[in-house]
Amino acid sequence: MKTRILGMAIGLGALWAWSPGCSQPKPECNVGTASAYPYIAKFIPQGTDCAAITGDYVGMQVYNPASADNTPDLSSKQVALQTGTAGDYLHNAIELDDTSVAYSIGTFSAVEPDDSNMCSVATLTPAHMVLPLVPGEGGGGGGTPAPAQVPVDVEYRWSNLQIYVTPANLGNQAEADLTFADAEADCTANYHVVMLWPAVSCQELDYFRSIGPDPLNEPCDPCDPDPALCEVGCNPAEDSETCEDDGDCCEILGTCRPFPALCDGEPDPQLPYELPAGSGISPDLRVVCDPTLLHCVLDGDAIQRPDG
Repeated sequence: MKTRILGMAIGLGALWAWSPGCSQPKPECNVGTASAYPYIAKFIPQGTDCAAITGDYVGMQVYNPASADNTPDLSSKQVALQTGTAGDYLHNAIELDDTSVAYSIGTFSAVEPDDSNMCSVATLTPAHMVLPLVPGEGGGGGGTPAPAQVPVDVEYRWSNLQIYVTPANLGNQAEADLTFADAEADCTANYHVVMLWPAVSCQELDYFRSIGPDPLNEPCDPCDPDPALCEVGCNPAEDSETCEDDGDCCEILGTCRPFPALCDGEPDPQLPYELPAGSGISPDLRVVCDPTLLHCVLDGDAIQRPDG
């Protein structure tokens, strides 16, 4: 189940909302840190012969590279970028090619944002993930078992990364161009990618219970509930102590429908959300609930400039 991101993001959202304006010193180039939460990125096709990617999580971190004496070089700043899909390949692979690198690295053109509040990275190193075929084992019925791992050979080539940085909106928006190549499918796709930090789910939730005939083997589908298999709007307080053994627990699950109220700054204390604070997204930004990604995304195909 996708859940809404709170915690540290709320605190940072409050910081972004407060700014005494021109009295603030100019910040250094920064990003919404991946050690807290990722960006949610929507992919805008610019011409493709691959199956279109609609979105992904993107994690970014900034750091000073090492100088000649192995101390941080404060005159330079770099950014590392990795998609959630590349990270999944890295962590879930049964076997991984030794040359695989899940992240891209680039150097900012300057340590501080330019006069338009942009921090720019012209090019980044490619991320290339290679997973070999791992045949399946066992099987039955005389058929060939499915592979334990399908072959993967994908490359992410990022360029023209722009990050909007002001004291009030400290790296919570980014955009870039991406060329995605899939060697197994023999295709290449180009995208313009627009990113918002933090990633916040806006999927509607409800209570569901599998009701059989065998709840363990035929669980209800909350995105397309069958009345014969799925009770909608059940009460978890009525669950018996043995519900997990029977497979008929009343659970909070996503409905695969958008719930735009989760993208605003207002609390959503009602069940099943029980969220005592707003989304944590900067109130300076116009956001919408994307019905495909089921996440709050920037309203538009480019970085917004709320600070001028």
